[in-house]
Amino acid sequence: MLLLTIPAGAASFRTAVISDDERSTRIILDALSVLSGPVTSPGSVAAFEAKTERTRNAEREAAINDYIVQENFTALENMSTDESVSDDELILEVVSVAVSDTENEYLMKGDEEAFSYVMLSNNLDLLIVSDTKEDGMLRDTSLYVNGREVYSSLYLQSDDDEEFRSILSVLLPYIKSPETIIVPVQIPPVVSLSVDGKAVTPIRSVIALEKGEHDFVFTSPRFERLEETLYVDESTVLSPEFTPLFSGPAFISSLPYDASIYYQGMPVENHVVPEGTVPFSISARRAGFAPYSMQSTEITDTISISLRPEWMGENDTLSRAKGRFYNNLVATLVSFGALVATNSISGIYTDLELAPVAVAFTGISFVQLVELLDSMFDYFQIARMGG
Repeated sequence: MLLLTIPAGAASFRTAVISDDERSTRIILDALSVLSGPVTSPGSVAAFEAKTERTRNAEREAAINDYIVQENFTALENMSTDESVSDDELILEVVSVAVSDTENEYLMKGDEEAFSYVMLSNNLDLLIVSDTKEDGMLRDTSLYVNGREVYSSLYLQSDDDEEFRSILSVLLPYIKSPETIIVPVQIPPVVSLSVDGKAVTPIRSVIALEKGEHDFVFTSPRFERLEETLYVDESTVLSPEFTPLFSGPAFISSLPYDASIYYQGMPVENHVVPEGTVPFSISARRAGFAPYSMQSTEITDTISISLRPEWMGENDTLSRAKGRFYNNLVATLVSFGALVATNSISGIYTDLELAPVAVAFTGISFVQLVELLDSMFDYFQIARMGG
């Protein structure tokens, strides 16, 4: 399980996820990733402060009893009576907990006593349990938070993103303030995003932001840096227009050299692109060759392309060349084998007149050897060119 950790000096809002279904676990963890960072929900903050106060009171009572037993009245008198709940920033932390089969069974039913016991024994502030059943293409999911069923729905197994967004909206009030909204983000994967000076990673193309004005910075090796200040509300969709980076002049080397080349759909003269950008597309055409096209996001000053002859588009070109080579290889081995056998017999049985036969085999063998070399070279060339 991927755990969200807290920075030093912050208070931990300990959250655990229990589910027997890997897909449900992944969806819930993705939702928690979107909601990571400070916990600003008034109800959750108040519950955390109450829990902290109860813990401190229990620790204080234990210390008092200990001092009384020890008859250490000096230490008892020096105990501070004005302790207050810490004002440290409360940060969401996802932790892993282990439960027994019996505990898991009762948790899946939403049993409040089981929730209370597991939360108390693991010092949890938020316990999310997902009970999922599958029937064919349908998924029946129930979600329990701190012992209360907050979500139940039937989904097609293909509706992964829809289920994610539904669960995200259910968990939102437990972690963030009412002013927090889910903002769709439509940017290429190569673009990095920071909001108000902090790096933000969209999860399933969404982020969580409080309503109001925010500063956005988009950076990428492919596009020019973009800075925007936007007022975020329920209608906001982050979908900025990016300007491709200028990559300078580029030389395009083509085989054959006289092919007609097009860069970003425009014809290229003398194989030189004076003002290149990324990403870019190149296409090329020439009679007798198959059309060529390619796309790239690399900044470069030299681009090499190679067109394929039209005859290489035949599906059986390589297989025919391979068959011709193999047939000639077998024939050559047979011819030279027969020649060796004839010469050996002539040496053993000198009275046999096999000289004409040996001469004939010699001629056949050398002709076959030439054919073998020709077919081997042909096969090699077609294979090398990817025919």
